[in-house]
Amino acid sequence: MKKILAIVLMGLGISLSFPQRAGAQWMKVREEPPGAMCLIAYGSDLLAGLMSSLTPGPGVILRSKDMGKSWEAVDKNGWPPGSEAIFQKGVYCFAASGPYLFAGTNGLGVFLSTDGGASWKAANTGLPAFTIYSIRVSGPNIFAVGVDDVFRSTNLGASWTRVNGELPNIKICDLAICGPHIIVGTEDHGVFVSKDNGMTWSAANAGLPPNTSVYHLAVSGTSVLTSASRSVYRSADNGRSWAAVSGIPKDTDVGCFEVNGPNVYIGTEGRGVFQSKDNGKNWMAINLGWTPENYGVMDLVATDTQLFVRVKAIYGYSLEYWRMPRGVGPAPGQPTTQEYLDNADRAYRERDFANAVVFYSKVVEQDPKSVHAWLQRAWSYVNLGGKPSFDSALADTATVLELEPGNKDVYWVRGEIYINLANSSLDKKNAKEAEDYANKAIADLQIALEANPKSREIALNIGDARLAKRDLEGALADYAKVLEKDPNDWNNVIISHLDRLFETCDKQGRDCDCDGYKDAWYLAGKFQDRKKHFDRAIKCYSKAIELGLTDSSVYWSRAADYDFIGELDKALSDANTIIKLDPRSYAYKFRADIYQRKGKLDKAIDDYHKANKALRGEIKKTEYSEQTAQAVDKEAYEIHLGTADAYMKKQNWSKAIDEYQAAIEFTVNPGLRRAFVLYRIGLVYQKKGDAANAQKYIQQAEAMDPEVKKR
Repeated sequence: MKKILAIVLMGLGISLSFPQRAGAQWMKVREEPPGAMCLIAYGSDLLAGLMSSLTPGPGVILRSKDMGKSWEAVDKNGWPPGSEAIFQKGVYCFAASGPYLFAGTNGLGVFLSTDGGASWKAANTGLPAFTIYSIRVSGPNIFAVGVDDVFRSTNLGASWTRVNGELPNIKICDLAICGPHIIVGTEDHGVFVSKDNGMTWSAANAGLPPNTSVYHLAVSGTSVLTSASRSVYRSADNGRSWAAVSGIPKDTDVGCFEVNGPNVYIGTEGRGVFQSKDNGKNWMAINLGWTPENYGVMDLVATDTQLFVRVKAIYGYSLEYWRMPRGVGPAPGQPTTQEYLDNADRAYRERDFANAVVFYSKVVEQDPKSVHAWLQRAWSYVNLGGKPSFDSALADTATVLELEPGNKDVYWVRGEIYINLANSSLDKKNAKEAEDYANKAIADLQIALEANPKSREIALNIGDARLAKRDLEGALADYAKVLEKDPNDWNNVIISHLDRLFETCDKQGRDCDCDGYKDAWYLAGKFQDRKKHFDRAIKCYSKAIELGLTDSSVYWSRAADYDFIGELDKALSDANTIIKLDPRSYAYKFRADIYQRKGKLDKAIDDYHKANKALRGEIKKTEYSEQTAQAVDKEAYEIHLGTADAYMKKQNWSKAIDEYQAAIEFTVNPGLRRAFVLYRIGLVYQKKGDAANAQKYIQQAEAMDPEVKKR
């Protein structure tokens, strides 16, 4: 894997050396205007139809004159009065033909503007006031698609005629026009074609999966393209036959098509954007600059100079605009240095380090004195890993020191590089080289720590460097000092550093001596527990206690291990301490369980009652989430069950039955609990000599769970 990554990065380095050959990259423009539903390029502008006209401003349509950076409301002159309230789902689609701009709406049919959106008029004669999902224009013919209807106008929407023909009761999803052929995609019925402007239709599904849904259609030249069953298909004969295209992976969810001359673009869910330069015959991905698996492409717009997308984050709720320059050379709207820097920092924050390298490289091409870009590119190389990356990172740190000799942050980066090189040398069994790199790392990191004395990360890195040179005691001291400064912040980062140390000791067949660091001894015990070395874990916990760690958690951990290996007296002693430190219900229950196994039933029953009382008090003081409530329910169930078992051993049948009955009240999400308790009640009646009740409860239990007796 490292070798593959190194080859990729070497290729990346070559492309960065010749920036004129580098492909265009996606650039994040901004967060989306609230509620946009659709986009269209109109002249040099972009128009966005809104889901709700209430935000922002009074318009139902927004216009951008700068490729999506800023937006303004288009005058709503001509929309019906009160459409702020009517347009709750707003403008669903656009179509343009010369000076004519059509907007398909939710519930108001079609509107027309002849002045770029400054004024509008309804164009709905003969058209029901319903939602329009798609509008297509071909010469004098305009087609509008609703949920299960197709309408045609030959006079710019002044009047409409329904042209469903043989398509009754079929949900229509999209429409495309290829010469004299009108093609519709449907839900569950594939594609239909009309040669007479919609008067008659015939199915055209040869080559498509049976009973497929076709949600998107596009026409480029003489090619018709569609998405069906998570694949893209092309027809060169107006839909009579179809074939899957090459270059787009199978199981790709298509969100939209866009056509600009012979160029066709497809936006997908989680696979970014694909481009064909030959009317859809061949395809390639164009995803440099972003991480496509993070986004679903909802809209694509191609202008003469830019490709523009509206996307939603797959793992979140953000809606964003991105753009990519089209063509070759410095097209209008070419990204600025600041835009490259913003996108580089974004990629770095999102841990998309390969793209961060690409963008930071663009920054330093345009501004070779940008210390920030050189430094962050070095960090990006470090995170990518591999010898070629580390060499590139070292070169970048040298440039930083040339530009800014007093920069101390660069020593942290260089220290990280040397640690990685040291560990790589260890993998190759070259201990001497590893030690040399580790010493360089320590020297650099100590300079960085002097400049940032409160940095836990740098202090932990120094420990990593000592670990790389197998100075285990020194590494422990560095880790433990960080830990003891704030023992209440045992975050996973510190634990992971210590675990690497403990793992190294374990591989060498030795116990890790944590010296006088009580918190480190505690975490060493947790490590041994995960390894199931319970005797070693107990020694670690005992050492932590001996050094003054008095938190109840250390006694809990040791008591559980004593219990596991059968040292009940020692477990009982720790349980007594736990109750003094933190007298909660589960502490009393733990001690009660031990008493019961030792045969001290009266003490067990007394502790179970104390546990029950403590739990009721805890419930009153706390507002529980559903998950916590289930845990409380389970604890109450176990307390009553333990109490009942203790009474049963004492042959106090009536109290045993009472406690079992109480346990049933806490089986709201029972699984097999209820059947188990009913069976236990049956056994009590059996021992009591009450055969009738014994049979009743046992039969109820077996009806719920036929395997209850085995359980």
